[in-house]
Amino acid sequence: MKLEELARLAGVSKTTASIILNGRAAQYRISQATCDKVLRLAAKHHYIANAQTTGLQNSTRQLMALILPDLAHQGFAELSKHLECNARKAGFQLLISSTDDNPDTELQLIKTLIGHKVDAIISVACLTDYSIYQYAQAQGIPAVLLDRYEGSHGLDYIISDDKASAQALTTQWLKHCQGDLVYFGGPESMHNSLQRLTGFKEAVDLAHYSSGVAHIYHQDYSVAAGYQMMEAYCQNHQQPPHHLFTASFTLMEGALQFSRRHIAEYSKNWHWASFGDSYMLDLLPFPVHSARQEYPLMAEQVMSILAKKSGKQAYDGQAVLSRHIVERPTQLQ
Repeated sequence: MKLEELARLAGVSKTTASIILNGRAAQYRISQATCDKVLRLAAKHHYIANAQTTGLQNSTRQLMALILPDLAHQGFAELSKHLECNARKAGFQLLISSTDDNPDTELQLIKTLIGHKVDAIISVACLTDYSIYQYAQAQGIPAVLLDRYEGSHGLDYIISDDKASAQALTTQWLKHCQGDLVYFGGPESMHNSLQRLTGFKEAVDLAHYSSGVAHIYHQDYSVAAGYQMMEAYCQNHQQPPHHLFTASFTLMEGALQFSRRHIAEYSKNWHWASFGDSYMLDLLPFPVHSARQEYPLMAEQVMSILAKKSGKQAYDGQAVLSRHIVERPTQLQ
């Protein structure tokens, strides 16, 4: 329904209907009876005002876009929850979209958001060329990258200290390992992939681990990639890895999916480790140590950056967060 049609049904002018819908009836001394009639008809006919033509897109009702590579990822779901809560308190409406880890999809999505003039873009990007985000900022739309390092386009970003966290997680994990280590990593071209692998290798070297790293695999950070790497390892070695380190929880999910379908019995002597965490790891019959991302703090940092940027205050747009290392005991004694 258009505003003209709503005004005609209510027996008022288009301007009067617009004033009522924008909550400014008292300012123009429009009677309560007229307000009630317009609002009742608007609700009955599911009228939705156009933000750009009615002026609803203002400082108290801003639109923030959150772009994720995978909506089913538990960590991203947690991030969305905390960010939406913080955004709502700050007067933002959060829009959430998924790229399914497809750079072309992400590029088109960013262009659409720029065209609709959203007020901020928050992204866990799969693009490696961030120039489209730089363009968004040139159009007056602040962009913040999450879990993605950006050192050349002047963008704000919030990342975890991947190298130090991977080193700390590996150091704890190695206390329980005896035998070859297997590593499933993400794209070698990504900064966080390199940092996690570097931290992993440095911890192995510092521990003077005698068996060393036997196998390192790289794909993308998807569940399917974790499944495929696990399948490839088991086909080559005729057994699952006893000591597996995955550079993301999605890769761990893929490894566990393959195990559930093709491995008859888990061994309590397995010790695995994962960058990223989930309650489901507590339910396994063997320990999986993990590096948990602090999503509540990440959401707070996002809103702090946007608030200070909007108020033209000095701020640090390059936040580096620590991860919490979770060391799980063996479940079966």
